[in-house]
Amino acid sequence: MPKHSVHLARVAIDAAREANVNTLAPDEFVQAEAYLRIADMEQGMKNSLLAVTYAQMAIEQADIARRIAIQHASSSNAKTSDAT
Repeated sequence: MPKHSVHLARVAIDAAREANVNTLAPDEFVQAEAYLRIADMEQGMKNSLLAVTYAQMAIEQADIARRIAIQHASSSNAKTSDAT
């Protein structure tokens, strides 16, 4: 179960990265990556409960970052459309 959770966290972070969160929601993205690193470490130490907990936190933070990035992109597109 921890391996699956950590894998899902990686998938969520990759999806967030594709939404350009590095520039649009950097704080949230950095936090998601930090949680994933901790989940990896806990998984390596065979601490399943903490690995799953931190993987879930990484997923949540990556989703927040992705939503922020999408919102910023949408508002930028709306401003661009209004200007033309």
